[in-house]
Amino acid sequence: MELNKIKTIGFVLTLTMVFISTISAQPAKYRNAIFLHQSTGNAYWYGTDAWICTMGSAPSCNAIVNLPVQLAIYNKQYGLKGTDSCKLSHAAAPVTGGSPLGAENSIAYWYGTFTRASGYESQYTALHAYRSTYSVIVIKECYAWYNYDTDGKLTTDIARARVITDSMKQYPGTFWVWWTPASHHYTQLNTTSAREKHFADWMKDTLAAGLDLYGAFPKNIFIFDYFNYSSDSLGEMLRPFECCSTACGVPYDSHPNCDAVNALTPIMINEWFGASRYYENIHIANEKTHGMPRNLKMAFHATNPWDMARADLVIGWIQDSVKLAEAKAYNSNNYILPTRDLWGGGAFAGESFTGRLHAYRTFNASGGVINYGSNPQSNWSMYCSTYASKGRFIEYEPDSAFDMIQNTLFDGWHSDNGNIPAFSLPPDWDRNGVTDDNYTITSRSLAGWNTHARNYRRNYGGGSSLAGGDTSLNQKLILRWTYYPYYNCDTALKSWINGWGIENPTGSNTAGTGNGWDNATGNPFASLLSMTRNWDRVATYKPSFFYMTVIMDDSRGDMCDRDSLMKARWALGMWSLTKIYGTLHDDDATGMDHSSWVWYDEMESELGQMNPDTVYRLSSLGNYVWVAFYDSGAVIFRSGEDYATAATRTVSVSDISGLYGYAGPYYHPWGNQDTIRNNGQQFTSVVLRAKTGGTSAVPYRGDAQFLFKHRDTLITPVIVDNALYPTSAQCQPATMVGFSVDVGADNRTPATTYTNNPATSGIYLNPTYSDACWQTTGTPWPQVYRQHYAAGSGSPTTETATATFVPKLNRTGYWSLYRWNGYRGINSGDYAEAESTKCTISRANGDTVVYIHQDENIGQWNLVGTFQYTSGQSYPVVLSNINVPTNRYVLADAWMWVWGYGADISPPEEPPIAPTLNSPCGSSGVPIKPTFYWNQSLNATSYRIQVSEYPSFAINVIDVSGITVTNYTPLINLGNSTIYYWRVNASNAYGTSDWSGTCTFETISTEVTIRKYLIIKKP
Repeated sequence: MELNKIKTIGFVLTLTMVFISTISAQPAKYRNAIFLHQSTGNAYWYGTDAWICTMGSAPSCNAIVNLPVQLAIYNKQYGLKGTDSCKLSHAAAPVTGGSPLGAENSIAYWYGTFTRASGYESQYTALHAYRSTYSVIVIKECYAWYNYDTDGKLTTDIARARVITDSMKQYPGTFWVWWTPASHHYTQLNTTSAREKHFADWMKDTLAAGLDLYGAFPKNIFIFDYFNYSSDSLGEMLRPFECCSTACGVPYDSHPNCDAVNALTPIMINEWFGASRYYENIHIANEKTHGMPRNLKMAFHATNPWDMARADLVIGWIQDSVKLAEAKAYNSNNYILPTRDLWGGGAFAGESFTGRLHAYRTFNASGGVINYGSNPQSNWSMYCSTYASKGRFIEYEPDSAFDMIQNTLFDGWHSDNGNIPAFSLPPDWDRNGVTDDNYTITSRSLAGWNTHARNYRRNYGGGSSLAGGDTSLNQKLILRWTYYPYYNCDTALKSWINGWGIENPTGSNTAGTGNGWDNATGNPFASLLSMTRNWDRVATYKPSFFYMTVIMDDSRGDMCDRDSLMKARWALGMWSLTKIYGTLHDDDATGMDHSSWVWYDEMESELGQMNPDTVYRLSSLGNYVWVAFYDSGAVIFRSGEDYATAATRTVSVSDISGLYGYAGPYYHPWGNQDTIRNNGQQFTSVVLRAKTGGTSAVPYRGDAQFLFKHRDTLITPVIVDNALYPTSAQCQPATMVGFSVDVGADNRTPATTYTNNPATSGIYLNPTYSDACWQTTGTPWPQVYRQHYAAGSGSPTTETATATFVPKLNRTGYWSLYRWNGYRGINSGDYAEAESTKCTISRANGDTVVYIHQDENIGQWNLVGTFQYTSGQSYPVVLSNINVPTNRYVLADAWMWVWGYGADISPPEEPPIAPTLNSPCGSSGVPIKPTFYWNQSLNATSYRIQVSEYPSFAINVIDVSGITVTNYTPLINLGNSTIYYWRVNASNAYGTSDWSGTCTFETISTEVTIRKYLIIKKP
């Protein structure tokens, strides 16, 4: 769900790649299991069918194995001893007898347990208590006495199974073994074996295969197909496995006999623990579950936490650690890494950003300091001078960084230190007047890189193997920015870091490597693919992955790049095929880059993981076209090298249906930005374009198509901001008349942070909306200013300022409208914001006027209402300062439209949302018979209003329901000079909403009322 887009004048492509691998501390073991079952499970646990008939008395026959015996055989067979051995306990389930949705351990029972339905509270508690003790939970399920006599029952259980799957997925620290149901003897109550078999086959062959509409099947669940192991082709229990009269004296029983136990117990143990031990190899405790595409946010000046939380990987300045921590609270499943600074090596105590300690600067052979821009570059070689007790830069800098951040909160550290300090002149590391190396490896530079990285690993998760390591910080990420391939740093650093980055990996930056993004190879995408795979193979910490940025440069003059959906697909396809974390963002002529990003519909995709069998064997169709298959879909990618000879290339279903990993049919997504390409139709063919890139760095660009196993809706929120950068693709920023830039909101003030050195850190206090950086002093960059303000007109008839926000909505249907604003100035309370700002909202069925309270709920999205729109039309939202007091300020910040559902779809069968109140609100001098106004609640058929002198509404002077309009005038007079509270809720056939927020007002005094009466009646 995202936003942000940047208009791009021209096009400069910068690929920034950092190769990340999640730290490989000792992986968790999944070998301690509990088997939850009832009678059928007892047969396998005790190894006798007589248990079934005699309820535990002397058995008449015994199996030669049971689950505990077979587990001992398994451990011995695989040499598993002590803590490495597999263990299995068992317990009865359900905990109690009959339950509201289903007795025994039917799927209805497990559905009630996982959802904590009424009557299942004790079962829910027991299940999650097992999770705290056992890493593997085996769930046996059966039909019990449930007669599958209708298709409706089958459909209900399929829906329940999807809910159970999603519940299990939420606990990746538990490995779940889930049985398909037990089969029935052909003469028992359930005579609908075909439906039973359909359900079991669906669990194993559709749900578990990721082919169901549920989507990608979670890796922490294994479906054990007991049904088909124990039944024939008709779905009836195998006759040789029946517990019948020869053993029990009870004919036609569906419980297993000794033959079944002997045959199936070895299969159970081998499959259960084979699957759980395999999960050990693919699951790391702190690894985030990020499918493709993977989205990166580089926030080198803090943005709002909501915006950062949309990304899978966030890299932000340590000075903004409060904002980073808030983003972590929004989304705990992303990686958030603080960094010290960009390019300059960071400021230590007692020095400024540009005032690098003399001992730590890099010089050239002539004695001059080597800078990048105005920033002195750090000397990371073994020959760096020492500074007091701090040692060399490569020793002190990792220690300093480690001491600055509260490490337990974040996922590691991103170091900007160490970019090559030889942009124009080669270095003289030891300051002896002789150049030490010139874009070639020497022991001086290489050893410095290695030592620097080793010291980071020592601090950030080296464990006991390195002196000074902190074992509590194992599994922290360490990323480094910018290592260039010509230094072969992958060789030097593979044992210490998780990832490394490349800025502008083109031309001379990749010369001589043979595996960089180098057009001279004739096949840059293949080179990039080779580079990512190479790091994945050689890096110590697994699994490895990268990040890169595609920058749209506003200084180049190509305004259309910002809205180039083709370029967006190309970049998304590129990093999806190479498993890279990526971002699309803007640069401008002032040098601001790596901060503001652009969001497209395809970035909402959740393709899941690449088919593991195709990770190293992407299918090539020739002509620079590749195909990759994922859990939930596929990507067809054209890199575009052949743009000069073929502007378009067509790929059809016949081209991909025979490829390894194909699991079609596939569907186009259903989107808003490109309704022609993303039309929701079944895939038959697609035309992929290619064109010149316009720069020597990127001489071409290609195209891609995302496909899905089901018709997925990919509609990213549409945001229109007061500034260009945060405004969505295809939209323009707000048009303002009479508004001024809020320069005061731009100040940065030291504050308590999530660092151990708060004196050198700070945050932007004013939570206005921005996805980009802003300056700390002076006039903000016009593209990234935070908000505008206008003083109230002071008149109910005069309007002196307006701000107009126009979205690009290409899908007809219902969109929910949200607003965002901060406050005027540096600190809250410096100025007074408008209590009731007039807002005219255009929609398909006419305009509506609402009044918003800009002095409440700042720094967050606030729902204004849900409205119907028709595609292709202009529907502005207009803010006005009319009737706002002159000492209060109207704020123009961001507005967001979020897709709800199509106009061709019936409204949801659910209660309406709570209305929002308009007036009176915060007013005094209100007439004693006022008219109350509130905003429409979508799908509401009636409203209820309460008015009280008590904020708790313990006693109400007005309590009226059944109101069918959005206003109400009472039949009685209220008291004079009295403070009242009022609220409204909404109802329809499906229920009643929560109460709205509460507004308060004070009625006019008696004296004023009399005077008005006398004036009116005066002859």
